[in-house]
Amino acid sequence: MGGVLEWRWGSTSAGAQYRMRAAADQGAGVWLFVHGLGSSAACWEPVFRYAPAEVGLLSPDLPGFGASPSGSLSPLEAATEMVNELLDQHLRETRVTVVAHSVGAIVAMRALQNVPHDNLKRLVLIAGALLNASRAAASARAALADPRLTAMVGIHAMAGIVPLSASRADLLARHAVLRSAFLWPFLAAPREVGHPDLMAVLPHSGGFQSAKAIWSARNVRLAELMAQTTVPTRMVHGLEDRLIGSAEVRTARDLLHPDRVVELKRCGHWPHIERPEETATAAFAS
Repeated sequence: MGGVLEWRWGSTSAGAQYRMRAAADQGAGVWLFVHGLGSSAACWEPVFRYAPAEVGLLSPDLPGFGASPSGSLSPLEAATEMVNELLDQHLRETRVTVVAHSVGAIVAMRALQNVPHDNLKRLVLIAGALLNASRAAASARAALADPRLTAMVGIHAMAGIVPLSASRADLLARHAVLRSAFLWPFLAAPREVGHPDLMAVLPHSGGFQSAKAIWSARNVRLAELMAQTTVPTRMVHGLEDRLIGSAEVRTARDLLHPDRVVELKRCGHWPHIERPEETATAAFAS
């Protein structure tokens, strides 16, 4: 597992950036990792430490995040288009597994509607069962029906909008009290997450593009999207995720029929940061 990763950068036809590690064994396949709201490709670094040496890794900065320009399309459309292009490139040559976190799961499921499934191995959803959260973001009635969840959606949205510089991220990651005060909506045990893993996700996260992404995704009917997803799936869920409850996980299971639901104890909405080894095991296991 793991070792030093040798990456090269590439760009799509629209100028969006992605990192690629070529597979040592072409038969091993490629894993495409799609980050969530207000994040970037760097958030997967803790998981990549446990990646098998023989597999290919593809890690895009979705348009408007990380090193990728925003472009003229809405964030959701631009991200779907980017993932579509990357899938088109690699599905011709090898089997592809798509791993997607949070709102990135919506992007991935939308993209998978538009590509042939012959070489798609699996879709792995990391904290992707945002059924009630998506309803609360889209409907005032749903928002009023569950004020606790609506407040949590608002906290996640605001955190995604506010950019965090590298120096401020470093300060936050180094101090246990600050971690507990500011990261509890995302992590079950902020004091227990190490500085390197937090620095994979915190620096330069957020920005106005996050607000645009929330707005562009407000009309997505997630339950219908899940029901239309016919790719073999797997789910990873933190048992202390404040955005996703057990009822939503059960509903998502009924809609997606995953081969496995991996439930992680003492884990919140960022399993790839809080439980990277278990997340990697779920993503890479056959």
